[in-house]
Amino acid sequence: MTTQTELRLLTALRGMHALQKMETGHIKKLAALASEMQFAKDQIIYRSGDPGEAIYFIEEGEVVIEMTQPDNPNPMLMYTVGPGHLFGWSALFPTRRKQARARAVTPARVIAINAAGLRAAFRSDQSLENAMIQQVNEVIADRLAAIRQQLANTIQLEAKVK
Repeated sequence: MTTQTELRLLTALRGMHALQKMETGHIKKLAALASEMQFAKDQIIYRSGDPGEAIYFIEEGEVVIEMTQPDNPNPMLMYTVGPGHLFGWSALFPTRRKQARARAVTPARVIAINAAGLRAAFRSDQSLENAMIQQVNEVIADRLAAIRQQLANTIQLEAKVK
């Protein structure tokens, strides 16, 4: 039986860019594991070193992924994530800790998918795991391309300054 909340979450998840290629049955399973969360502007969602407890899909607002370094108190912007996109994908790998922090730069409403529950669902439904990993791999590839471009732009700027 599908509750009103699950139906609303199912509809929201269906509209997520990162899940548009997934079958409805798989998205129903995600919706059953989902909950909505809200974050205030500048609220930290997770920090580097935290365990991965959820993956997140943004409904509204923007979240930045930042890296901090021990010798520099100012975080370095890695990328910005907006509505329809996911972040926190390292939670799919149970032994991985967060390598960066996530911070809401505007008030944000997100759908959180419990990572432990998702991994348990993977054990009983290999096709769900395959579909989810394929979608996350596309996100990772896109993010790596964006970071490479950002690095190339930074190198070009530094070369012009010298």
